[in-house]
Amino acid sequence: MKPVKNRIFCRAVKHTKMLFETQEKAENFIRFNRDEILQSHGKAPCRCYYCFFCMGWHVTSNPSPEEGILLDQRDEALAKNLREKYLKRKEKISPIPRPKLMRYAFYEQMRLADVHISLFDVEKAECCMSECRRILQEEELEWHKKDSMIAHYQHQCVILNGLRSLLADENALPDEQLMKSPIYKICANNLSVLKEIDASYEELMDLAQAGSPQFPKARNVHVSLIARIKGICKEQLKAGRMKRAYEAEEIYQTILNNRRDDEESP
Repeated sequence: MKPVKNRIFCRAVKHTKMLFETQEKAENFIRFNRDEILQSHGKAPCRCYYCFFCMGWHVTSNPSPEEGILLDQRDEALAKNLREKYLKRKEKISPIPRPKLMRYAFYEQMRLADVHISLFDVEKAECCMSECRRILQEEELEWHKKDSMIAHYQHQCVILNGLRSLLADENALPDEQLMKSPIYKICANNLSVLKEIDASYEELMDLAQAGSPQFPKARNVHVSLIARIKGICKEQLKAGRMKRAYEAEEIYQTILNNRRDDEESP
């Protein structure tokens, strides 16, 4: 039976051929399928050979090893030609200039700073900003690009300082000027929501430990508060709060089960 799953396009012969992992598998294929293929097609594979293009073994109906040697020489010349073309193309590909790499690194650090700011991790955000400052001090950096990078850096520093003030004083009002910045606005709103969530959680735990029938409604309110968290890191911020909600629900269900067992016991 002629296999169909091991067919591959061979660059040497420019059409699909069967590919075998080992010489033994190729020879076994010839041994067990030659008569059937000969009866169906009038010719059948009679020997196998290694193809370094496909990195495996093919079978062929050409019985001449001499012709096989000529074909191997043809494949070797083709491989040499392809290798030379590859090397010429590789030589044309110039490496990315260092100033451009520094710009990539700068904006990647700014992106990471946004992530840490969104997670209220001031220390890690400051590390990113420190790296940005180091990049800006590089003399190789193109000056016509540097102006916009400096402006971006300064704006991010203002946002970070504003967030630091909010975290230091829970009662501080968000800066009206900074509220024009989307990331600062989201952070300020999330901080406000997180305060509500923490207050709601304390009430939720009290209801859970008391097995109060008001727990399901309070839990829905609590989950709706968690859903109000926004921003690029909202899933990370939500995860810990939802875990606490599940723990409160487990406590509530345990209290109800214990109460039911007490009522059913004689």
